Amino acid sequence: MLKKLKSVLKTEIKHADKVYIIGHNYSDLDAFGAAIAISLIVSKLNKKSYIILDDKVLEKSVNKALSSVKNKFNFIKSNTISCDLNNSLLIVVDTNKKYMLSVDTNKFSKVIVIDHHDTDKNSIATELSFIDTKKSSTCEIATDLLNLFKVKIDKTTSNIILAGIVLDTNNFILRATCDTFKSATYLLLNGASTTSVQYLLKQDIKKFINRQKMLSNVSIVNNNIAIAKGVKGDSYRREDLAKTAETLLLFEKIDTSFVIGNLNSGEIGISGRTLGKLNMGKIFQKLGGGGNSTEGATIIKDSDIKSVYDMLINTLK
Repeated sequence: MLKKLKSVLKTEIKHADKVYIIGHNYSDLDAFGAAIAISLIVSKLNKKSYIILDDKVLEKSVNKALSSVKNKFNFIKSNTISCDLNNSLLIVVDTNKKYMLSVDTNKFSKVIVIDHHDTDKNSIATELSFIDTKKSSTCEIATDLLNLFKVKIDKTTSNIILAGIVLDTNNFILRATCDTFKSATYLLLNGASTTSVQYLLKQDIKKFINRQKMLSNVSIVNNNIAIAKGVKGDSYRREDLAKTAETLLLFEKIDTSFVIGNLNSGEIGISGRTLGKLNMGKIFQKLGGGGNSTEGATIIKDSDIKSVYDMLINTLK
């Protein structure tokens, strides 16, 4: 897949008048790191690219990353894009779902998708879709592309891309393969450091404590599935739910976890992780979301934690 993707990128980027890159809403370091990696490839091919970043509030680690590279890349808001998108190329990273983007993909002449999540009925309709669910992260795919294109990467950029891999593998505990470590080694050889990565991933202690409260409200289903519920009255970010779900997998006998909580938007979020045989992508498709074989997430509107919990239990039957 990688060699074909390289060929497609080379052809489509060279023929496009304008190249735009976008990751999913509520950007994380995997989406952000992959976006800047693809931007470097566009520059290697002597074209200018624009990274669309519309989030009103950035996750703390993404905000740190943006501050360190905002003068090296062209970050824009979608409302500044010209109405004339003839012969334009949109490269979507770290998602293949239309509803997770802040732009209408149909407005662009061509769309390339680079991702590691399973597809479903909400996936972007394009012939240029490159999805490898065996990869730990989109940053891993992007790193391999940087290697293939022989792109020079500075230390700061290498740190951000490596942090994307570390984030999606939970410090190489989940979904990491031999190829993942090869990609990480490539970034380390280009100046990344584990100390700098940990700085990017440092958490707010108050938010960490708030997440830990969810661990006191856990139900065990079928002896191996842990379902945590958020504290009444508290609101969480999507990444809070995801990190708590990963934490639950560290406990004896638990190979699947779900975390349900109120989001800051007023909606209910669910995040799931598994080391077992359950396919998270299929489970979350039934819940209106998506994911891949090992992780998934969704947002439920006009509901409450108890109702969403019951919905999840019924889905698992």
